[in-house]
Amino acid sequence: MHATTVNNTELRALLEALIATRDLSIVFQPIVDMEDGRIYAYEALTRPGVNSGFQSPAQLFQSAERCGLLWELETVSREAAFQAAAGWPAGTQLFLNSSPAVFADDRFIGALRDCIGRTPGVSGDRIVTEITELSDESMSRKLVNRALELKAAGFKVAVDDAGAGTSGLNRIVQVRPAWIKLDTEFVRNIHADPFRQNLIRFFVHFSRLSNIHLVAEGIETADELSTVVSLGVRFAQGFFLARPVSRQTTLSPEFAHDVRRQWRIVEERVRTFTSPAATIATLAQPLCQVQHVSTLAQTLEALRQADDVSGAVVTDGHRTIGWVWKADVEQAIECGHARLMVGEIMKRSVVRLPPQTPISEALEVACVVDDQSPADPILVTQGSEVRGLVRLRDLIRSATQEGRPGGGGAGAITGLPTRVHADRHVTDTIRAWKQGLTGPVHADAAFVDVRRFADYNAAYGYNVGDRLIRAVADMIEVEVSSHLPSCFVAHLGDDRFLITAPASALGPRLYALINRFDDSAGGLVHEHGEAASTGKHGPGGRVPIPRPTLRVLLFDGALRELQAARELYALERQMRDRCRNEEGAGEPPQSRLFVDERRVPPAPTDTDAQRSKPARGAA
Repeated sequence: MHATTVNNTELRALLEALIATRDLSIVFQPIVDMEDGRIYAYEALTRPGVNSGFQSPAQLFQSAERCGLLWELETVSREAAFQAAAGWPAGTQLFLNSSPAVFADDRFIGALRDCIGRTPGVSGDRIVTEITELSDESMSRKLVNRALELKAAGFKVAVDDAGAGTSGLNRIVQVRPAWIKLDTEFVRNIHADPFRQNLIRFFVHFSRLSNIHLVAEGIETADELSTVVSLGVRFAQGFFLARPVSRQTTLSPEFAHDVRRQWRIVEERVRTFTSPAATIATLAQPLCQVQHVSTLAQTLEALRQADDVSGAVVTDGHRTIGWVWKADVEQAIECGHARLMVGEIMKRSVVRLPPQTPISEALEVACVVDDQSPADPILVTQGSEVRGLVRLRDLIRSATQEGRPGGGGAGAITGLPTRVHADRHVTDTIRAWKQGLTGPVHADAAFVDVRRFADYNAAYGYNVGDRLIRAVADMIEVEVSSHLPSCFVAHLGDDRFLITAPASALGPRLYALINRFDDSAGGLVHEHGEAASTGKHGPGGRVPIPRPTLRVLLFDGALRELQAARELYALERQMRDRCRNEEGAGEPPQSRLFVDERRVPPAPTDTDAQRSKPARGAA
C-alpha cells in the first residue's frame, strides 16, 4: 500500500504505524569549512523506511501536515538525529530542519532540551535550528519570537533558503541569526553569472560585518565551489562535496578524507593574492595556542614561555573554539583553580577574519559585533592555521595612518613584513637546517632597536616617532638590504627590527648601519623637534629631545642551532637585559653592536672599529 493510492484514513494509519515503529532513517550531509576543507557540521535529513508506504521525504512530510501529525513525525526524526550526534567529534554542529508549524510550537524548546538531556556530550551551542525564509508570512511573528527565545536559551538559529522568498532580509534583521544558508538557486551555475556573483558578494560583506556564518547550499560542480569560495563564502554544502550518508559513514575517517580530497580539487583555484599593504595581515601579532583540555596551570606555563603575549587561543584539535586572557588565567589560579581546564573559563565568541581582509572592513567588524569587547582581539586565520591576532587599537591607528597624506594606504608604518611573517621565516629556516639543507640558508640573526624610543614618542607624539621608525627602515634598506639582496628584514613592532642573512654576512653591514644612523641622528633630532614645536609642550615649552641611538644585537650562526623561533626571542631578551644593566640609568651611550659570544662577526673596517666598538656578552 502506497500513500499516493489511499484515502485520508488509510494515510493516517500509515503515518501512525511509521511513527510507532520509527520506520525511518536519518542521513547526514556535511557542511564543510572551506578555510581548510574539513567537516564543520552535519545537516540531519529524514528518509522514510523502504516498506513504510512513502516514496520520498517530501511526500512523507506533506502527508503528515495533511493529517495533523507533523509534531509526532518530527519528534521521532529529531530524537534519531540527536542519537547520531552523540558519537561525533566534540564541537561538530548539528543542523535540524523543522517545519514552520513545529518551529513555532510552544513545546519546541522543551523538546530540544529533553533531547539534549538524553544525549551525552551534546550541548545547546552545538544545535542549529533552521527557520526557512519560505515559511508562511502569516506565521512570521511567531517564528521570529521563537527564534529569539531559542537564542536566549543557548541554541543557534539559521535562516534557510535565503534569497528565495520575499521577506528574507526583513526576517534576517529581526532574527539576527548565527547562520545564513543561501538558496540553491543562487549557486546554480554561478561561475557563469556575474549578476549572481554580485549578490553573493553582498551577502558575504553583510555576513562578515555582522559576524554571521554563510553557507552556500547545492554545490554540484567544481566550478560552482571554486567561484563561491573565491567570493568569500566560508561554508559549503552539496553533492560535489558529499551526498547525505548514514551515521556510521560520518564516523569513518575515509569519509572525511574523501570530503577533503574533493576540496583539494578547487583549493589551488581560490588562493587569494591580495596585496598585504591594506589588509590585516600587516597588523597581525603573535599569539599562544593551547588545547581546551589543558589545565590553567599548563596554560599559564605556555603563556609564560611565549614571547610578549597577553592571552591564548583555545583549540579543540585543529579547530579554534575560544580565547582566554592571561590575566584571567592568573586570577583563576590565585583563587585555587589551577587544575581547572582552560575551556571552562575561555570566551567562546571570538571574531575570526582571513588575512586578506581590508583594515577598514575589519574595523567595521570590531565595531558592530554585539558581544565583542573593545579589548577582545580579532584572530587572523587562514585555513585551519591561526596566524596571529589584531587588536582594536591597532586597527584604529592603522585606519588613521591610511587617512594621512602620504600614508600610502599601508597599515604597517614601514611596509616591511610583520612579526607573524618573521616567526614563519625563522621557523622555516630552523626546519631547513634540521633537514640538512645548506647553501643560502640563513644562519645569522640580528635585532635592531632604538634606545629611549618610548621617551621620544612620549615627548613628541606618535607622528614623530613613526617618522623615526621609517627613517631606521630606510637606513636598513640602504646599508643592509641593498648589499645583501637575500637577507630578510621584518618590523617586529614599535622600534624593533629583525634581520637574518647567510652565515658571516651581517657583521660589516650592521657596523655600516650604526655609522649611518649616528651620522644622521643630529639631523633627525633637529627635524623632528621642529615638526613637534607646536606639540603638547607648546611653543617655547619643549623639553629637550633625547638623542636617539641604536642597539644592535647580533647572533652569529644562531639559526643553525635553535629548535624553535621562540628560543631566538628568548636569546634577544637575555642579551637586551644584560645590555641595559651594563648601560645603567644615565643618558643612552653611543650606538653599539653587541655580539653573542658564541660567534665572532667578521672584522669591521678601520673606520668602523673607531666608530663603534663591539661589546661581547653571553646569550
